[in-house]
Amino acid sequence: MYREHNGGVNGGLTVFAYLPEAGLGHAIMINSGSGAAYREISDLVRTYETRNMPQTTFTKEMEVNDQHRQIEGLYQPINPRQNVAYFIERVFGVRKLWFENDTLVMKDLLGGEPAYFFPVTTGGYKSQKTGLVSLVQVRDPLAEEVVHAGSSVIKPVGSLMVFGTLAVVALWCVLMASSLLFFPVWIVRKLRGKIQPGATIRVRLWPLLVSVSVVAFAGLITVGFADPFKLLGKPSAVSIGIMLLSAVFAVFSVLGIYSCVVARNTPMNRVVYWHSAVSSLVHTMVVVYLLSFGIIGVRVWA
Repeated sequence: MYREHNGGVNGGLTVFAYLPEAGLGHAIMINSGSGAAYREISDLVRTYETRNMPQTTFTKEMEVNDQHRQIEGLYQPINPRQNVAYFIERVFGVRKLWFENDTLVMKDLLGGEPAYFFPVTTGGYKSQKTGLVSLVQVRDPLAEEVVHAGSSVIKPVGSLMVFGTLAVVALWCVLMASSLLFFPVWIVRKLRGKIQPGATIRVRLWPLLVSVSVVAFAGLITVGFADPFKLLGKPSAVSIGIMLLSAVFAVFSVLGIYSCVVARNTPMNRVVYWHSAVSSLVHTMVVVYLLSFGIIGVRVWA
């Protein structure tokens, strides 16, 4: 079991680690931000350092009882490292805990490697990998029942909330993609005089502009992470663009709802109308969610 501290900056990763019982350690520094390269180098060094050390196997110390099994369920993270990204983490960072015989398993709901634990007390669990207590079920004075797992604090959440949220996200993505895919068809039909000007255009236009703004927002975020200190850590064309796009996303969503209400009796293709109406409704739901986390009009440098 190594004692270590690691860290990274834009373009560099490093770790200092030592193994007290073996009287040895190492320092690794790479001039790259590649986590995969860092892990491969670290694994090679540690395998070499521990090549002559006996493997330790950790086993259960007590039987699992009904009180232990109360920990099973879905959990949502509540202590984000970067609060600005919590609106994503709380949706996609859900974990599942369950027992396989006498072993507690923890795994990200949407994938990843599982971690295994053995109960050592009513609420304490030791890692099958290290033999150290690294998962504890406790009552937090603010959040009530929670689980501390490593550096994460996770709180029980209902399956309806988890899968309902994921369903809305999936529907939102499908609606945005379909708006972008329908755009060339609408252009051709407009040029051929099949789509009348006025309300029938506006009903189609606002959901399309929402999709474009979201794609552009994601694109600027990707560009910004190429040099986050320069492009995101202070006002720049990228960071200001992110702020403006998040705001116009909200404006376009509300205008979409308004246009659909105004045009509800306008003669037009009802499939197109309801696609736009549902799209605008879902976009507005997402706006409310993002607004609650301060993402609408976000200033990433602030």
